[in-house]
Amino acid sequence: MSPDLDFEGVPAPGSTLTSRIEEVKVTFPEPPVIDTAVSDPLVQVRGPYGNFFNLGCAEIDGATATTSVSLGESGTYEVNWVISPTESGSYTFEYVRAEGAGVSPGTAIPPCDPRPRPRTPASTVSEADMASARQTTAVAVVLIVLAAMSIPVVHLVKRSSKEPTQ
Repeated sequence: MSPDLDFEGVPAPGSTLTSRIEEVKVTFPEPPVIDTAVSDPLVQVRGPYGNFFNLGCAEIDGATATTSVSLGESGTYEVNWVISPTESGSYTFEYVRAEGAGVSPGTAIPPCDPRPRPRTPASTVSEADMASARQTTAVAVVLIVLAAMSIPVVHLVKRSSKEPTQ
């Protein structure tokens, strides 16, 4: 896949909706390979005033990334998708809210954090291992301090042994 990857969107890019939808889907020619231990697949939907209207992170099923939405006022909505650092895109659609239809305010902060997560270690360190490591570190620090303190004493002993006796 490449940055100018072909995709299909639901709602379709450039379309006009006159009824509410519950999800946005982006389908790729082949299933994306996503390392979810590092980051989540991302499909964000921004409304006419810049708020986010997706309700969480995207779910991947085969070649399709889906996110739940709750749209707000009438206007242009932008769908941005990121499935890897090199595979992303966007498109817009229009939404015309029917009279009496509910309006979601959206959120100023995206409900799915697009930043990569740190990898979690394959194994965890037990509390006993941590205590042992702290104790070993403390002993090492004490030994270093004692060694540093003995240097002047050794120097004085050597110096006094070189002085002639009368």
